[in-house]
Amino acid sequence: MGVSRRRNSYNAHSEDELELIENYVNAPDSRPPTPQQVTTTRKRGHQRSVTLCVDGVTGRRRLGVRRSRRQDNLNHLLTLVEEDEDLSPELYEPGLSAFAELLLEEDKMNAWNEFISQSEEQQREFLLKVSKREPTVTEGEELDNQPRPPVADRVGLPLCAEECFDRIDRNIRGFLRKKHLPMGKLEHLEEEVVSFFTSCAKDVFVCRIANSFERLLLHALSQYLDLLSHSYTDEDGTRHTLIENKNQEFHLPDLGLAQYLESFQNKPDSTLLSAET
Repeated sequence: MGVSRRRNSYNAHSEDELELIENYVNAPDSRPPTPQQVTTTRKRGHQRSVTLCVDGVTGRRRLGVRRSRRQDNLNHLLTLVEEDEDLSPELYEPGLSAFAELLLEEDKMNAWNEFISQSEEQQREFLLKVSKREPTVTEGEELDNQPRPPVADRVGLPLCAEECFDRIDRNIRGFLRKKHLPMGKLEHLEEEVVSFFTSCAKDVFVCRIANSFERLLLHALSQYLDLLSHSYTDEDGTRHTLIENKNQEFHLPDLGLAQYLESFQNKPDSTLLSAET
């Protein structure tokens, strides 16, 4: 029987193939990808080609409706910015400062030189005189908008009872317009206050009134006569009312408060509020 001697060569070839297969398995990245076919259907909307120009670089790009609208708005804003930047600064008139205006006008410059040539005391006196000057009405201002001086400060002018009544608080005025107001009590309080400030205009009138209704009448009377009044409670719980004159002198209106209310209520076309309201 014959013996084959090619056994070793066969085993060597088999080992080489096994080694190649093992190396191929250990290197998965070298394997060819498995072919897969994926079919996708995509619905394409309306697109248009838009020319882009940003920082001098132009190009064309296909955009959708919304993105193309945004791009159009951006291009419009960029054109507006460019137009603003193209404006020449010569179109704007430069303003003059107060110091430059002083140097340009001869009259103001002469007044300034005269001021700085004076001594420090003279300059201080001049500034005090200027600060005490009353403001004048400039062009465009209406005289009606100027605040009217207090009634008591208008010396030589008749003190109208209607103007004095308008100084009273609006809520208190509505209360005084009601009927069945105790005029006798109001006349008594008015007589005391008027006689006190007629004899001593700068003193303080102090009284103790426990009734809140009478204190309300006293506050209304004080406002009518252009006086300051306030009430407070002491340590014993007693209410005191203080009245003082805020002006240098005490002036009386042409009618007292009680007389004015009586004449107002006796008018046939009076619009007084009824007691029920």
